[in-house]
Amino acid sequence: MTTPDRSYGNFRRAEEASNAQGTVREALLFAQENARKNPTKENLAILAQTNTARQETIARQVKEVNAINLPKIARTTQGIVNKANDAITDANIAVVSTGGTPIPLVTTTPLVTTGQSTFDQDAFGKLMAQLNQWNLGTLSGVITQLLSQGLSYDSVLTKIKYDSSTNPTTGKPYNADYNLRFSGNVQRMAKGLNVIDEREYLANETSYAQTLKQYGLSNLLSTDRTKNQAKFAQYIANDTAPDEFKDRIDLAVTRITNMDPAIMANFKQFYPQVNNTDLISYFLEPAETLDVLKTKVTASEIGAAANQQGLSVGVDRATEFAKMGQTYAGAQRDYSTIAEVLPTGQKLGNIYGEEGIAYTQATAEDEYIKQDANAKLKRNRLASKERASFEGSSGNALGAGSLSTQYLRKSSSAGQF
Repeated sequence: MTTPDRSYGNFRRAEEASNAQGTVREALLFAQENARKNPTKENLAILAQTNTARQETIARQVKEVNAINLPKIARTTQGIVNKANDAITDANIAVVSTGGTPIPLVTTTPLVTTGQSTFDQDAFGKLMAQLNQWNLGTLSGVITQLLSQGLSYDSVLTKIKYDSSTNPTTGKPYNADYNLRFSGNVQRMAKGLNVIDEREYLANETSYAQTLKQYGLSNLLSTDRTKNQAKFAQYIANDTAPDEFKDRIDLAVTRITNMDPAIMANFKQFYPQVNNTDLISYFLEPAETLDVLKTKVTASEIGAAANQQGLSVGVDRATEFAKMGQTYAGAQRDYSTIAEVLPTGQKLGNIYGEEGIAYTQATAEDEYIKQDANAKLKRNRLASKERASFEGSSGNALGAGSLSTQYLRKSSSAGQF
């Protein structure tokens, strides 16, 4: 039996390893190991034969590449070839040391022949996923253009976010679409505010929409997403956080729109500029802080409480009470008491006018709303005057003073005067 040529056997083993692994790297590394251990002419020939055989395999694979997967396969194949060439370079050290001829490096026909760098399909997929999340899927053409120029994922993302130079293909700045999408950040920068990242920006938009729906204000949302984005950009530019946005909406809806119509009437009377302005929009205007709006609403509630008792109060006075901490419920209670004591107090003040003691609505408000001691003293002095006058005239039932004070006592509110 003829003994098989050792070189041929080693070559077959290299081929089998290559076929099993499907890579140039395995075959060449196998051949390289043989050449390192025993740099004979036979083993060096195996390395050269393996190189040639696998180049043919690579060339065949290139022809079978699907156009869609071409960029990815190009990167994979090129990576294998680079590793194989590293192995061949190492082997050539041994070749040269034995006086042999260096093995040629593996070469392949470029898979992209447009003169541009290899297109990164993975980066394209990641970029599209990100842009679709931002509602910027229309930039697919731009990122294809940039990736085909050899830019990496990070470089493309940076360019479409920050590069204001003109894209010769589209005729507009690279970052035009991004700036339009996140125009709230552009406005924030113009105001000297820090920009917020895209994740927080999107979360704010979602929160604004949810709040409007929660309070039955879906009519303020458009079916056009871009219109909603433009509206939300205003709130973001005005630094209106989702919590503050909700508080403003709650203030307008819960304490104005859904309460006693008298409160709305007073609000419009006190702040006539709202008459021709949408109420919700007014409450979302940045010119009015949330605290100022709360004060205005409370002042309107105080005005309504006074109206319910047949009284009226001006906006300045109502605002003063609101800033002191008066509430709608408190105003209803206090104006009920004021309405009860005021008629008698005014009549007694007129009778004893020469004493300089006047008891007006303002006096009663000072006493019961502001808890002013001097106002209370005036009422007590008038009550004392009435009692003294009544006691002094008790012996003269027909005296004019007796008639007047008896009349006033009958008309007085029990327990008040």
